[in-house]
Amino acid sequence: MEQVSGFWLGAAALFSARRANELRDAAGGWDGLRSCGEDDLIDIGVPELKAKRWRRYPSGQTMGTVLIQDDPRYPSDLRNDNAGAPPVLFVEGNTALLQRPGIAIVGTRGCTARGRSLAQYLGAQLSKGGWTVVSGLARGIDAAAHQGAADSGNTVAVLGHGLGSMSPVSNTGLRRRIVASGGAVVSTWPDDEKAERWTFPARNRWIAGLSRRVVVVEAPEGSGALYTVEAAIELDRPVHLVPAQPGSAVASGCLAALQDAQSERSQFMMALEQRIDGDPEELSHWLRQRRDLIKDPVTPVWDVAKFLADVARCEPDIADLWLQAVFAGRPLDEVCQQRGISVIELLSELAVLELNGQVVRLPGQRYAAGNRSCTP
Repeated sequence: MEQVSGFWLGAAALFSARRANELRDAAGGWDGLRSCGEDDLIDIGVPELKAKRWRRYPSGQTMGTVLIQDDPRYPSDLRNDNAGAPPVLFVEGNTALLQRPGIAIVGTRGCTARGRSLAQYLGAQLSKGGWTVVSGLARGIDAAAHQGAADSGNTVAVLGHGLGSMSPVSNTGLRRRIVASGGAVVSTWPDDEKAERWTFPARNRWIAGLSRRVVVVEAPEGSGALYTVEAAIELDRPVHLVPAQPGSAVASGCLAALQDAQSERSQFMMALEQRIDGDPEELSHWLRQRRDLIKDPVTPVWDVAKFLADVARCEPDIADLWLQAVFAGRPLDEVCQQRGISVIELLSELAVLELNGQVVRLPGQRYAAGNRSCTP
């Protein structure tokens, strides 16, 4: 247990990250804000009752490690979100992991078997390639991404509540595994803060803030994962959407985000075409105002293997013995028994590899290697 001052507990409990940072700036920095009395807080815009409560907020303890915003261990990628960076983080596990390049994998809780398998595969490969996989420890895609990455320990779970509780309870074992394997669990609220509907959109922004890229695997319209997409675009972080099977309900949010991005990009390109032969200075000024549209902020991932090789800079390692056994014609139920998974889960993994051109389906539930090499 680590002691936490009432100032930082109050900052975390009483204010949104954006509001806390506004107060920090108004006071000339965190040191200035710490030295403010009640009247000083009122002068910079804190309501009277809240100012009194903050100055009298009791100190407490956390089961994790405290990282305040001016601590050198505070993740630099998150600190760069000047407006939205939380004033304090409570971290259970490996704090050093927060300084490594992060890539978020997010999506729906109600995912398909294919989506779950793909998220786990991406988590494993990206983690092996040196990325820290960041997600929200929710059911579905989040849990699958963490499970895939946990074997190499490169995964960070961002909670929508304090460290003292776990929602959903069913992921308690996964949370323990993340910490035991060298990963980290992060919260921005005091340990006793419970999960509420309003805490999760804020959590989703911090997932984006801790990540240099965001990968979305299955997200219907209204999915919380789309909050992470919006935050990533605002923070100028690339977003990669993995399309679901056509017609699937879980594809609608991804498709809408992609269509919005493509429409905005198309309008930009048409406007650029009209100005390309105009005055160079005016064109330069116009481009500077629209620099966020010069590159595509949202792109689809049609080829997972190519994405891993090109964007993640890691070769997918799928030359597992189980796959060689499938190629050799061993019955699928035997392969499932050896791996401890169901036939549905195995077929889902093979479907992902088939979509990537790495396996070819043959008659009689048999498979062969595809055009893409199955050796690293």
